[in-house]
Amino acid sequence: MTMPATDDRKTQYLAERDRLMAELAALGQVAHTEKRQFEDGYALRDMDESTREGLRLRIGELTALIEKIETGTA
Repeated sequence: MTMPATDDRKTQYLAERDRLMAELAALGQVAHTEKRQFEDGYALRDMDESTREGLRLRIGELTALIEKIETGTA
């Protein structure tokens, strides 16, 4: 039997994951390379891609937590 606190966490993680997935989809996949170049030639990190990568990592973490709750190993 699943504990109520575990169910609450799962619901919270699912909601956060869904929100982040929507945010990631809204960002799209177009890189803004014009933001990547300084006058002196040093490249900037593409901030949009950085944001997308951070969202992907957090979505992966949440998915792993949800799986642990579902399998009872949380």
